[in-house]
Amino acid sequence: MTTHRQPDPSLNRFHPVLAQWFAGSFGSPTDIQRRAWASIGEGEHTLLAAPTGSGKTLAALLPCLDRVLRSKEETGESLDGSMAPPGVKVIYVTPLKALNNDIYDHVTGFVEEIGRQHEQWLAHEHPAGHDQALQRITCAVRTGDTPASKRAAMLRKPPDVLVTTPESLYILLGSEKGRTMLRTTRQVIVNEIHDLAADKRGSHLSLTLERLEAWCGRPLQRIGLSATVRPMERVARFLGGWSPGPGGGTEASDSAAPLLSPDQDGVGVPAHPLGYLPRPVAIVESAMPKAMQVSVTMPDHSRLHRTRESVWFPIMDRLLQLMEGSRSTLVFVNSRRLAERLCLRLNDYTGREMCRAHHGSMDRTRRLEVERLLKAGELRCIVATSSLELGIDVGHVDLVIQVDSPLSAASGIQRIGRAGHGVGEASRGVILARQRGALPEIAVLSRMIAERDIEPIEIPRDPLDVLSQQAVAMASGGEWTGEAMHRLIAGSDSYRTFPRGRLESMLAVLAGFYPFSRPLLEWDRGSDTIGPRSNSSMAAVTGAGTIPQSSAYPVHHADSRAHIGELDEEFIQESRVGDVFQLGTNSWMIRQISKDRVYVTETSNSFSEIPFWRNEAGSRSYLLGRRVAELWTELLERLEQGDEAAFQTGSPGIPAERKAESPSIPAERKAGSPGIPAERNTVHSEDSVPGMDSLEDGSALPDEPVHPGDEAVISELMERSGMDDRSARQLAALVRAQAASGVRPTRKRIAVEVYKDISNQTHIVIHNSWGRRVNRTWQLAIERRFEETLPYRLYGNAKDNGIEFVLPEWEPSWLQAVHSVSSDNLAELLLAAIPGSPLLAVAFRRIAETSLLLARSFTRTPMWQMRLRSEELLRAALPYGDRFPYLAEAMRECMNVYLDLGRLRELLREIESGGIALEVVHTSRPSPLASQFAADYVNMRIYEGDGLDGAVRAQLLQMSRELAGELFGAEALR
Repeated sequence: MTTHRQPDPSLNRFHPVLAQWFAGSFGSPTDIQRRAWASIGEGEHTLLAAPTGSGKTLAALLPCLDRVLRSKEETGESLDGSMAPPGVKVIYVTPLKALNNDIYDHVTGFVEEIGRQHEQWLAHEHPAGHDQALQRITCAVRTGDTPASKRAAMLRKPPDVLVTTPESLYILLGSEKGRTMLRTTRQVIVNEIHDLAADKRGSHLSLTLERLEAWCGRPLQRIGLSATVRPMERVARFLGGWSPGPGGGTEASDSAAPLLSPDQDGVGVPAHPLGYLPRPVAIVESAMPKAMQVSVTMPDHSRLHRTRESVWFPIMDRLLQLMEGSRSTLVFVNSRRLAERLCLRLNDYTGREMCRAHHGSMDRTRRLEVERLLKAGELRCIVATSSLELGIDVGHVDLVIQVDSPLSAASGIQRIGRAGHGVGEASRGVILARQRGALPEIAVLSRMIAERDIEPIEIPRDPLDVLSQQAVAMASGGEWTGEAMHRLIAGSDSYRTFPRGRLESMLAVLAGFYPFSRPLLEWDRGSDTIGPRSNSSMAAVTGAGTIPQSSAYPVHHADSRAHIGELDEEFIQESRVGDVFQLGTNSWMIRQISKDRVYVTETSNSFSEIPFWRNEAGSRSYLLGRRVAELWTELLERLEQGDEAAFQTGSPGIPAERKAESPSIPAERKAGSPGIPAERNTVHSEDSVPGMDSLEDGSALPDEPVHPGDEAVISELMERSGMDDRSARQLAALVRAQAASGVRPTRKRIAVEVYKDISNQTHIVIHNSWGRRVNRTWQLAIERRFEETLPYRLYGNAKDNGIEFVLPEWEPSWLQAVHSVSSDNLAELLLAAIPGSPLLAVAFRRIAETSLLLARSFTRTPMWQMRLRSEELLRAALPYGDRFPYLAEAMRECMNVYLDLGRLRELLREIESGGIALEVVHTSRPSPLASQFAADYVNMRIYEGDGLDGAVRAQLLQMSRELAGELFGAEALR
């Protein structure tokens, strides 16, 4: 028998085979594994939170495998499973199909090794007849990609461990054979629970788990895994759900859910309307620190950009400098388009294929090939979107580079955590800011990532569309009473306060009581019984899940018919046969465009178009915005204290960079954000336009003196936020330039900047750091006020850093539209504004899809057709007003998901009480922050490959010479 090292005492709880296998394969367990095994071994629901590379998978899985193995021995199951009822024992749920396959490969490897270990153990312990006693643990994966033959084989001989997605688990529970296979389930592991809990997929899964537990007829042990989650108590309650108390619960209140505010109850344990109690969940958080070495850098833009193409050269140079000495690098970007563009640029710049793209619109087999190449050391770099953010195994990664802001600390931790994936290894990451306007947010996030200071998770409450889909699936499986259905729903933490009256109004629609709604189930009001219709099962399966039907257009090879990936429907509509585009680092020529797919062949043409995909933009959270405002406040004060006169006369440029390398990051970073002096009213004159001697993207004029007092601030930015010399100086220069403009937004002051452009159009820019959701809410309310005064519809744009309005004519009294939006009239203004905006149509269409009100099929439905059918349904529902629950749900979702009514109302109250000042500043040209509203658009056009005509270039040159120099090269300034 193979010699094994002595097992750790914590392994004594396991079957000898498992203990010996673990000790031989991994040695000693980690801290999180020891504590998790104790909790799970006692049968407790458990939430595990630990950094990437700490052994979470086996911390959750090993006790489950132990239970399976012991159960097999106790029942005397033989190799063909004839002596024990077959069925799934452990369900392992992950959010991504790719992650499912990755977990399946790991688990399969584990159980094969354990099987061999078991055989050796039996040969040693039971030499006679050990072949007959051998028990092997089986494993299978079930996703939308699983072939039909494997699905059928799985139903005939169910695996012990099933790896699946929330949607596939829901579909299995909806079929008779699938339910039978799942009835033996004892434990459920939910991987990356933070990724699911934060949106409707989590609500959907929570109901599926309640249905599964009711079907099994016994409590299921629930185990959640996460690398980044806060607050732990809130996520633990989401995982565990609720169960009837000793009295069995009482009838719930029929009070209607409030239209204008979600039920966000905070961390404490609230009362349950039915008297249910939360299922106890043990929280096991890793005490092992995961070192995060995070630095911030910028490209060197000091050399002239002679052409539009040369704008990319400094970025390529900096990326290649960062990769020096690294065997494998992951480069994360925030959009699929940028992934393709950056990959093309890097390969062209180096003259070889050093990197490949990886994103969700590539076919699974091509993504797997990219992962395999990096893991095997045959590829130097992958440029990826969030498709690689979660724990897919790509082998050892030396360095992670994040291009632009990761948008949240949690995402940054997940991405940078991919480097140094092993137990105890430090994760090394660099955030590369392409332009200095992004530096304040990146500086804050760098510090938050290093300190693992993440934003609190917000869990959706009572989504009606998810419940509708689950109700149809429940009805398809047999009869229910309304009371029984309501009591099961109330076990989900996402629906613990869902009123019975609202359930009945939903059932009235699903039962076809409205003349325009197709019936999906039977509901007898008198007897309160709910049952299936002939179309219930098909509707529940074809409409499974909460991910809205995208405008994705399948791409297939014209000869082999192999699936290559997906493109946006709008991109296909703008393309013609013969056009060449890039997808997954390959160039493809369009050969045929049919009604539901496009056929292509490979081409060597390097001048290929980069596809676009709509709705890829993310936004910052309010918490992150508040931290950014605190940084602005602190830097303004620090620089002002260094030299007060600088803010009155202008800001000099900054010298050329002294060094380009990224500094090492200290173990601790000091915090601090003092206030700023009393607000001032400042009129900016054309003769004192400061701070714009340096180009907007960070290049600098040489030989300029460092401003007195800047060095201390720069040094502190390097120490606290991991910024290198160039990025720290550029951030200091940006803050000084902004202060010199007289427009100084802080945590306690909103600056309203007013200026005219070369076309004599008036721009109103409301500067704050509240994030796009809050600003979009304020924008709609202000626009509603402007509509009462203006004879035309004005242009408005909400961003993370504020709101811009552009008006062709101007009357100073019109600023009253901004001041007249109050905490008292905000809801009323939004209720009037939302129906006239695209928000309601989008929200209603997605709700109607998930609710199964819009029929789906197994073939692709064009997006224009879905929009048309949704609009017809919306028009039919409008006369019923609030009585039609999905219309009220769409308004509620607009108010609290797409917008942030509650947060803005709090901020308006703070303005009204004097806690936040509103200061109007008139300038002759835009301040650096105001220029970013134009710069974002121009950068997108330049970096993403589209051109600008001469008129736009001339206007931008007039608005900001520095911005034009950055984008078009120094020749544009002459």
